[in-house]
Amino acid sequence: MQHDLILDIDFDYCIRPTLSRGYDDRARLPTELRIWLRVDELVAWLKQNNLFRPDGFAGAVESHEQVLPIWHALMAAGKLHTPFDLIHLDAHPDMMNIDEDIAQSLDRDGVAGTDMFQHAKPGDFLQYAARLGWINRLWMVFPDDEGDRIASLAGAGVSHASAIVNKPVEAISESPTGGADLRVRIGGRRLQVSLHTRFTLPTMPQQPVATVLAHSPQFVPPSADDEYRWLAQQLGGVQ
Repeated sequence: MQHDLILDIDFDYCIRPTLSRGYDDRARLPTELRIWLRVDELVAWLKQNNLFRPDGFAGAVESHEQVLPIWHALMAAGKLHTPFDLIHLDAHPDMMNIDEDIAQSLDRDGVAGTDMFQHAKPGDFLQYAARLGWINRLWMVFPDDEGDRIASLAGAGVSHASAIVNKPVEAISESPTGGADLRVRIGGRRLQVSLHTRFTLPTMPQQPVATVLAHSPQFVPPSADDEYRWLAQQLGGVQ
């Protein structure tokens, strides 16, 4: 069965500061930056891998957790069907622990309104989507220099993999294209999570139903804002 596909891009996949204050500090960082991947190279890679679809661009958000109401609205409009497959291009897994009462509510009820999403943070928002049963399979695509660490996971055991995704890993195996395939427990659900770089991500059988871009200014220096705006324009089909 083919599932809808969502492409979720955090700008810090391309550009990161040389220092980071972390999720809780929303202040902008100094101008020093490290370029993981030029934005024009990212667009070229998306086009080569059939992931570039401007007519499916659902918008750009400042903070990454703000994608949740966008996905929710697409579902309500019948434009996105659950469970969907998710390609998550990011320097972080965004699976940190959430408030226990909220976690129990999501696990128990299986539904959430936009008021519940107000509690989400950029470092934990994927837990909300996973606990609600929205995600069929999660493809985590990390910056290129994570390749060796990901490749070593199959032989390193579940404890090392659990530390990377911030959740209990029950099983791990080497992906056929490289990378690592995990079975992760999140609340009462088991989620298939594949860890890759762009070089090992397999070709998807379909284009994304929707693409969302997150700015994440707490992780991106102001000197990179022009590149962010250019990337948003490209993803939205503005030349």
